[in-house]
Amino acid sequence: MGQFLIEGPHLPPLATFTFLVPLSLQCLLLHPVFPSRLSRTLRLLLTPLSLTLSFATPYRYAIEPRNQAIGVNFVFGIMGAYGIMKGLEWGLAQDLLPYTWVGFAGTTTDNGKDPSAKTPADRREAKKRRRAYLASLRAKQAQSDGPLAVLRATLHLLISMRGQGYDFCGTTTEPFALSQGAFLRRLVGEIAWAHPLLTACAAVLLEPPTSRDALLCAAWPALPVRHAHYLGEAMTGLAMGVAVFAALTLGYSLATLGACLGTLFLRHVVPFSLLPSAVLPPPFDPREYPPLFNLRRRPQSVALFWSHQWHSFFARPFRFLAFGPVQRVVGRIAGKLAGRTCGVLAVFALSAWLHEFGLSTAISTLPPPGSAPLSFLTKWGGSAYFLSQGVGVVLEGAFTALTGRKTRGWVGTVWAGLYVVCAGGWLYNAWLTQGLVREVPPVRWWAWQRFVVPMGCLLPPPVWMNAYPESYGLERGAA
Repeated sequence: MGQFLIEGPHLPPLATFTFLVPLSLQCLLLHPVFPSRLSRTLRLLLTPLSLTLSFATPYRYAIEPRNQAIGVNFVFGIMGAYGIMKGLEWGLAQDLLPYTWVGFAGTTTDNGKDPSAKTPADRREAKKRRRAYLASLRAKQAQSDGPLAVLRATLHLLISMRGQGYDFCGTTTEPFALSQGAFLRRLVGEIAWAHPLLTACAAVLLEPPTSRDALLCAAWPALPVRHAHYLGEAMTGLAMGVAVFAALTLGYSLATLGACLGTLFLRHVVPFSLLPSAVLPPPFDPREYPPLFNLRRRPQSVALFWSHQWHSFFARPFRFLAFGPVQRVVGRIAGKLAGRTCGVLAVFALSAWLHEFGLSTAISTLPPPGSAPLSFLTKWGGSAYFLSQGVGVVLEGAFTALTGRKTRGWVGTVWAGLYVVCAGGWLYNAWLTQGLVREVPPVRWWAWQRFVVPMGCLLPPPVWMNAYPESYGLERGAA
């Protein structure tokens, strides 16, 4: 049972970010100013420290009391898991050409592929030209970059999760040039729709099931109680999926807006603007921050949804640590098709681990949710969901191999929508049962700030609450 504590929450100490020290050094050593052999040796030596600190940090540090900030602490856990993946990636990387900054003036698209290369021979030749071009860029950077430029490049690569402007870019929301005014209007528009959408979904998610079902019965008296419960469960499950989408969009837009305004402030406001340009951040380029999700077209397959329309935050480590090595190893043993199939499943297995790690660090200090042991799907529903999405991609590949047709059109949209959403029931039941939104107050306890401040609806208590009932923890535990 949760117990409401009026004095919380307490932010974690600065030691939470200690894991960034070895990660930053690994990132620094990717710069071409360092000789290749020295770079690889030092990055390998730093890898155990990066992994250890990234693994231990979310278990050691979190917002306290932990039972009142499960959702935020889940994000800290994801941060630790990302540190583990990047520590492995940067420690094991031998080919450093993908980490080359190429900007947005090139003629290739989709991670460096030349659209004019039609045959295998043309693609091999285009790849050779591309690698020669990247090598020349790195040689120029090694000769021209001074210490401050190297540090600035390191910081830029460290925070560039999607790799916009780098050769490893895995984002398929294409870079585009915008005036700063149009860019700011786009961000404000995203915040304007994502905030109320997240607030509405949070209101549904945080309402205890008994109250939710009673509201449905009151609004629709002819509805049987059992059917009201099923309808409420469906609404809540859908609300969770939409809430994740809205929260990611809102958080990304707020962070991007902060980066834009912060850069403009430092570069144009005295006394910062009087500093040498080498120590100031580079001019803000909107092309580095395309929309988080590709919403210009409807999803027409499970594969397209996850590879082209989701956020791509983890695309690089997923390819480097899962798809690439598994595809190569299995492909040599069982053939190209089997290699690609296993590579796809490995990506979603790594995604399952990423989310399970985040959840386990957030709830590691909590008692089990109930005296009876959890069922398999309640305990591992998150993993079942992500692995099922990999199976969906494989099924689409099998359909194409058997029929010669790709999953497209409105039939593909219906299939992808039903597959992604219906399997989400496992994720919803597992995460909510294990306490992802535990102790976040239902709407009736919200002060007005939770309705109007972006992300305010998900803040841990007692922030912006209109009352502090003694039964609070018991009520949420019973829900």
